[in-house]
Amino acid sequence: MHSERPVRSIVEWLDELRSVFLEESPALLSLFDIYAGEALFGRRYIDQDLKRLPAGARVLEVGAGSLLLSCQLAQEGYQVTALEPVGAGFSHFERMRQIVLTSALSTGCCPKILNLPAEALDENACFCYAFSINVMEHVDSIERVLENVGRSLSQGAIYRFTCPNYLFPYEPHFNIPTLFSKRLTENFLRSRIYDNQTIPDPAGT
Repeated sequence: MHSERPVRSIVEWLDELRSVFLEESPALLSLFDIYAGEALFGRRYIDQDLKRLPAGARVLEVGAGSLLLSCQLAQEGYQVTALEPVGAGFSHFERMRQIVLTSALSTGCCPKILNLPAEALDENACFCYAFSINVMEHVDSIERVLENVGRSLSQGAIYRFTCPNYLFPYEPHFNIPTLFSKRLTENFLRSRIYDNQTIPDPAGT
């Protein structure tokens, strides 16, 4: 009979992972820190919603990215489905996800992964809760995503999502101001973008 592993807080989980990245892939460490900060924000953002869910509830993360938050929720006991395609501009997620999943597998806390875009989600009335953190601004069709996620929810369930405020002139991936449009920002701040050493795929991002 196996003794139950105590549930780690997300801070403990991220601290463990940071040590793994430091040892196995130090080049991704600064990138990991960015997404770790987003995962911490995300966990706080949905905390009150999670407290209202029954134990073992089925949860969908739309746009799970590096899987940090999905794995954390899985080890908290939720049945998590992580919806995340690896696409242009975010190919560095794949190496990060490999490290995260390997660590999660060692403790048996992996979510179910759907490697497809939210526009292709085809589930019916099976999730108690869905959420996404800074994802909707990346999808091709907001209407289709809302329709698909809505169809995947059981009666009375909700979809909670947040998006960055692009009226605030700041680009967090490159830590630069935005200048009215993507093209103008690229032209004026080209060296800050393409010489960036922390983003593996600056052109795509």
